[in-house]
Amino acid sequence: MSQKEASLEVITCGISQVYKIKMPDEDLENLKLYAAEVLSSWTKYADYTYNLAGHIKKGKQLRLPDNEDRLKNYYAMLSEASADYYHTYLNRIGKRGDPSYEIKAMQLQDTWLNSYYEGDYNPNHDHGTLSPIGLSSFTFLNTPDCIKSVHDLENPHISANEPDVLDGHTVINWGYSYNSADQQVESLQFEQGIHLYPEEGTTYIFPKWMDHQVYPFRGEGVRISMATNVSIWPAKYQK
Repeated sequence: MSQKEASLEVITCGISQVYKIKMPDEDLENLKLYAAEVLSSWTKYADYTYNLAGHIKKGKQLRLPDNEDRLKNYYAMLSEASADYYHTYLNRIGKRGDPSYEIKAMQLQDTWLNSYYEGDYNPNHDHGTLSPIGLSSFTFLNTPDCIKSVHDLENPHISANEPDVLDGHTVINWGYSYNSADQQVESLQFEQGIHLYPEEGTTYIFPKWMDHQVYPFRGEGVRISMATNVSIWPAKYQK
C-alpha cells in the first residue's frame, strides 16, 4: 500500500500496571477494629515472620485465617479487582476471549497483618504465588501521626533526597532508572517506580514480580497494613 502523507504511531513502553483502590470509610473502620483485636490477642494467630522478608523487631507479622467472616468484604473487593486487572491485561495483549486464558479459579492464597513500630522496615523483595499468574496486594490501615506530620499533600512526587518525608512509605519498582530524579526531564525517561504514602484505606494491587519495600520511620505510633497474594488459575492450568 502506498503512503503519500506522513503518519505517526506512539508505542508506549510501560511494562505493566498498578491498581489503586480507595475503600469506603465503613469498610476501613471495620478492618481497623479487626486489626486492633488481632494485635491485642496476637498469641492466638500464627507468626508469619518465617515466610516474609520484613525486619520487624517491635511489631508483628501475623497470618490471618482464610475463612474469617469479618474479612469477606475485603476478600470480595480483592477478588473483583484482581479479575478486572487480569481481564484488562488480556485486552491489552489481544488475548481476551481466548478459552485457554479464561479464569477457572481465583485463589486468595494467604493474608497477613503487619504492624510496624519505630525502626521496623521491609527490605526490597517480591512475592510468590501457587499459580504462575499471580498478583500481590497490600492495604494501609493505620498511619502514625509522626508520618502524617511530614507528608507533603501538595507535592506527592517527592524526592528521596528530602529528609523525613519518605518515612514509613512503601516503594514499588517496575524498572531501573539510569538517571537521578533531577535528571528525569533531561533523560526523557518515565518514572520506573513510585513512593507511596501509607494512606489509610488504600489498597494497591500489582504483579507478584514487582519489587517493593517499606522504609522505617521515626517517632511514636504503629503503622498497620494487611497484605494478600492472589493466584489466578486460567483454563490453561486447570489440571
